[in-house]
Amino acid sequence: MNKKGKVGVAVIGCGRIGRTHIESIKELKDVAFLSAVVDVDADLARQTAQKYGTKFYTKTEEAFNDTNINAVVICLPNYQHAPVAVDAMEKNKHVLVEKPFALSLKDAERMVQMANQKDLTIMAGQGFRFFAGLREAQKRIKAEIGDPFNLIYIFALHFDKKKAPPWWRSKDTVGNLILTMLGSHTIDLILWLFEGKVPDKIYAQAASHNPDFDGPDEATILFRFKDGAMATNYLSLNTRPPKEECLVVGPKGTLHFKHGDTSEGLVGTASIEISFGENVIASDPHRWNNIKSEDENFIGSILGRSEPLVKPAETILQMKVIEAAIESIKKGIAVQI
Repeated sequence: MNKKGKVGVAVIGCGRIGRTHIESIKELKDVAFLSAVVDVDADLARQTAQKYGTKFYTKTEEAFNDTNINAVVICLPNYQHAPVAVDAMEKNKHVLVEKPFALSLKDAERMVQMANQKDLTIMAGQGFRFFAGLREAQKRIKAEIGDPFNLIYIFALHFDKKKAPPWWRSKDTVGNLILTMLGSHTIDLILWLFEGKVPDKIYAQAASHNPDFDGPDEATILFRFKDGAMATNYLSLNTRPPKEECLVVGPKGTLHFKHGDTSEGLVGTASIEISFGENVIASDPHRWNNIKSEDENFIGSILGRSEPLVKPAETILQMKVIEAAIESIKKGIAVQI
């Protein structure tokens, strides 16, 4: 931290999600400052640094030696998340990793273990948790509908090679396509809404219909919890128009939410309509920036002003569910967590 107690943050990766974090950090000027941007594309790194009035690096190892950098936000292709996070923590940097946290449970556990050993903050960028309406719903769910016993979450979008970046097209760089890119959002949210419930068994099926991608682009995941509760998650990269909504059922009623318009500019800016039964409790305004809320929580955690909304143990559980789903798809059977 600098003399004024602000956290120096470097954003690694100057693409769309990286620029969103940069914009957010610039707005959080009371607690943080943008100490650098990093990208292997020297022109992009230079242009971004000039636009936002900071320095740039093209190599992470150079950035990690910069003592003005206290924390990093990793906005890189999926396969680079774990190694870059580990390198950053070796240089005593706090780390926010955009989802997916890692491509394997083994890597995720190694990252969390290092953060614990170094007494560093590490947090997964689970942006959906930071929508104001969803945070309010999560707080009120048991009071409004009782202990939930069933959930259905549809997260169906459309992507092809014209829309997706090139690294999405290989399982070596993207991981298990549909579970990694969409499931890392929805699985985390299901576990968060079912707070306190322990998943017992996972059954999943998946298929590939788009030759643009190397991996499954359709999947259905069934959850069974130890208390008997259930959840179903449908994921698609082939759905036009998109369909993004969730229904949670409890003994006293239902919670429903659906994603509205999403900005084509910044990532994480969208409207969400939320209701308990017939009563709308929140409707996030268009362009609510949940990434800014995410960065604020991360920085507050470093300063000791707040607890991370996404705790490492929750991220590890999410990774266990994803790996169980992958195993279930391969074997065609339900897999014990």
